Amino acid sequence: MADEVLVLNNDYQPLNVTNVKRATQTARSASRTSREHGDVVRAEADLAEQKEKLARLEAELAEKTAALAAGTEVELQALSLSPRKSDIRVERLALAWQR
Repeated sequence: MADEVLVLNNDYQPLNVTNVKRATQTARSASRTSREHGDVVRAEADLAEQKEKLARLEAELAEKTAALAAGTEVELQALSLSPRKSDIRVERLALAWQR
């Protein structure tokens, strides 16, 4: 009995295996909660950054579409190209008749 050390908790009660396990579980839980809180904070920061990026891109899109709408009209010309024999492919052939 002289070699034993008596460890007391805050209530001056001896610590036993159950109390030590509970304390260990509580410490792990606190660590996990702290880590998860850090994850949430980082995710919120990333979300804010992505929202800012989206706002910048939407502003750029609005600016470019306004510039295109106000731009000069482009004249289109018709150009006819005759196909080469190698460019023609018949995929389905059907025959119909009427009596």
